Amino acid sequence: MTSNEQERKANLSVISVGNLVNLKSLYGLQGEVVACFKRTFYVAISGQLICFTRSDLFQGPINIITSAPQSIFWSDLGVKEKGKVIITPKLIYLSSVIFNVSNAAIWAPKKPRLVAHNKVIKKRLKYLEGIKEKSGFESFIMFKASHNPIAALEEWLVSCLSTSKKSDKPIPCKVSRLLGLGPGLTPSGDDFLGGIMIALNLIGRRDICRRLWVFILNQPTYLTSKISWTYLNAASQGFSSVIHNQFLVSILSAEKNFNLGELQGFDQIGHTSGWDALLGSIKVLGIWVNLKKALGHS
Repeated sequence: MTSNEQERKANLSVISVGNLVNLKSLYGLQGEVVACFKRTFYVAISGQLICFTRSDLFQGPINIITSAPQSIFWSDLGVKEKGKVIITPKLIYLSSVIFNVSNAAIWAPKKPRLVAHNKVIKKRLKYLEGIKEKSGFESFIMFKASHNPIAALEEWLVSCLSTSKKSDKPIPCKVSRLLGLGPGLTPSGDDFLGGIMIALNLIGRRDICRRLWVFILNQPTYLTSKISWTYLNAASQGFSSVIHNQFLVSILSAEKNFNLGELQGFDQIGHTSGWDALLGSIKVLGIWVNLKKALGHS
């Protein structure tokens, strides 16, 4: 590429890279833009799916946050589907944009160092019950079309969380109806399942999360989008957006202040995706905190 060609491209920098994006493994490889929206675009490369975002969006496990301002749409910079992408140690090349990755930070979600007392967690979860309809918890799909699968999944979670030992109780087949349920790139049902897996990891029940993830993996891949599969994979490892992660930590932490104002950030996550995922996480935390006393934990 000549210097004149580089000058004609928009030059932006990468602010942070999500913890599941392994750029080093992609050096010298060519990828392709598989989806382009106003605020984000997705690149498929060597089996990875990476989400590039503007500077006003949130950090996440597969997100690359760039210096692109809120005022632009990616199409304004010439980004389009099927466009080629090349990754090098210092630069990421698109046909019309160059990203400098030299000073990029690696982002990863956090966990609470000290978990709050049961009574404190219950009180925080109680605050959330009264704002479901106001804030968006009542998804347009989740409670109308899928009550039975959710009830079946909840019953299974209660059974698994009621013991500290590994449970062999099978997951009801009807739970599979949640996968791909709803419109959009990440349907409501997928987001709900993802939120459940994120919370299970956070409370240290990776054994239950693993069983749910294996169940999901055994479903036909055509039930949902490749992008949604990528986010479900991240959730199975306990990884979520910074907004989701920080709010869950604030519910559980004995150190961090609980702030309902942070809920506003969930409006930034898709149409109802943020709320659907949070609903799944709250479902797990509610069951877990109610069963802790029965298991001999304070």
